[in-house]
Amino acid sequence: MTYSPEQMRRKYAQVQGIDPQTRQRLTEEYLPLVKRIAGGVKRKAPSSISLDDLIGAGMLGLVDAITRFDPEREEQFRALVKRRIRGSMIDEIRSQSPLSRDMRTKSSNLAQAIRDLERDLGRQPNEEEIAERLDIPLEKYHELLVQLQHATVLSPTIVDQAMDTPRGYPDRVPGNPQDDVIFAELQGRLATAISKLSDKQQRVLAMYYSDEISLKEIGEKFGVSESRICQVRSEAVHRLRAMLED
Repeated sequence: MTYSPEQMRRKYAQVQGIDPQTRQRLTEEYLPLVKRIAGGVKRKAPSSISLDDLIGAGMLGLVDAITRFDPEREEQFRALVKRRIRGSMIDEIRSQSPLSRDMRTKSSNLAQAIRDLERDLGRQPNEEEIAERLDIPLEKYHELLVQLQHATVLSPTIVDQAMDTPRGYPDRVPGNPQDDVIFAELQGRLATAISKLSDKQQRVLAMYYSDEISLKEIGEKFGVSESRICQVRSEAVHRLRAMLED
């Protein structure tokens, strides 16, 4: 997504109400964070997404966070900044990587198959059962998971915080009170859903989203191929989607 000068002007106009010195201090302080997060996201993003695109999106997220800055809650401000920066970058990836209707349908069908099997079996289905429900060989199911690796993009921030949240009760993130309630509810539901995944799937998600390790590096740690780790992550995300949409 390329932002026009007018769009950038409107965005930055939002922070004019902030004390200029405070605005400058916050921008300079958090610019390295924007670049660091962009570098981590770039390693996982499609090759068509440039680092400059991510940094630009991250800067807009930083500006959005600065408009919500409260001097009395500065210690909690960093959590809001990280959420806004990463959220803007994820939006940028989505805007540049539209899925075909066919891929969207396949992704929905996979989540629905998992959801139906959970209801019928009373437990999480295994790969063979999912492939059978989709009426495809296991090998084709693995190929499908690779095809759908970008079908459902989870926010790194909410996954990271959900995996650190005991019993699904998240800490409140500063910002708009209504947004905080919605975010906290989703975070709690996601934490509960993640706890139902296999140990391997949880470890892969933690390494990918929280530790920002690439799929290739995760594969090396597990002693398997990058493709196999891609399959594990893709299936885990669709399992979460099935549970959250239930």
